[in-house]
Parts: sequence; structure tokens; C-alpha cells
Amino acid sequence: MALLGPTYGYRRKSAFLFVLFLVFGLYLINSGLSFVTMPSFILGIDKWIVLFSGVLLIIGGFMYYMRRSY
Repeated sequence: MALLGPTYGYRRKSAFLFVLFLVFGLYLINSGLSFVTMPSFILGIDKWIVLFSGVLLIIGGFMYYMRRSY
């Protein structure tokens, strides 16, 4: 791990958050436009997915603000 440098953990965390934001963002776009039919078990938890996506959007906005504030 020492060869990877001190920012390796931060990059992994950033990559994970990017994929998480991407998946939930695509789900929100799909829920509005319905270009892909979703299985019924996903539609059953739609309220929770939208809630979690909203929380991710707020976190993303906060992270963007904190990066720009210096």
C-alpha cells in the first residue's frame, strides 16, 4: 500500500461515490422518462430510492461548495 501513495484511499472513495451518484442519477432520469422498464421489486422500493438519491444530491452539492470555497 505504501507504493500507492497517501491519496490512494481518497481516490477509491471518490471513485465509489462517483459510481454511486451515477447509478442513482441514471435511475432518477429513467424514472422521469421511462426509457427502460424496471422490475417490479425495484418499483416497490421507489420511494426509498428517490429519498436516497435526494440525499446524495444534497451531499454532492455540499461537496462541490466546499471544494469551491477555498
